[in-house]
Amino acid sequence: MRLLMAIMSSILLFSCSSSNQLEHEQVVVDKFPETWAGVWSGDLSIYKNGKQSRTLPMKLSILPQGDSVQWTIQYDTMDTRPYTLKVVDREKGVYVVDEHNTIKLESYLFGNKLISQYTVMDNQITIMEEKKGDTIIFEVLMSKNVPVSTTGGQKVDGEEIPEVMTYPVKIYQKAILKKKG
Repeated sequence: MRLLMAIMSSILLFSCSSSNQLEHEQVVVDKFPETWAGVWSGDLSIYKNGKQSRTLPMKLSILPQGDSVQWTIQYDTMDTRPYTLKVVDREKGVYVVDEHNTIKLESYLFGNKLISQYTVMDNQITIMEEKKGDTIIFEVLMSKNVPVSTTGGQKVDGEEIPEVMTYPVKIYQKAILKKKG
């Protein structure tokens, strides 16, 4: 129980901010996605099983259009993925990415970082896009949705330890995109 309380206390501590930080983050949230508008490009590095397997050019176009945003990702020169980003609840930082094929992915804005997490074909995918100054950092994590290990789930010194499952990260992708023009 002490361990569980320590974990919960840590989560609470890290999730709290001073009012100054909250005010600053609110300003950032109020300007998203407008401050991200433009065409961003760079190289996407793909890592498999801990080693870089390939690098390819990547372009991200963020073009506001009324109450939605054209959010297009282009890998290399052949693979173009046109999405639409829509506001669900700007105050809470909730958005949805429409892939135009019946798939819609909720996305959550934390400060300057837009995060989506979903499961497809037994894979857990996390996508993080973070605006830092004149760059957008694009990251993808993919892990199998089957735990590689399960630990805990026992009593230690009279304390109930929660069960913890670890999932193998199979693919990591990262691009540092610079704004064009």
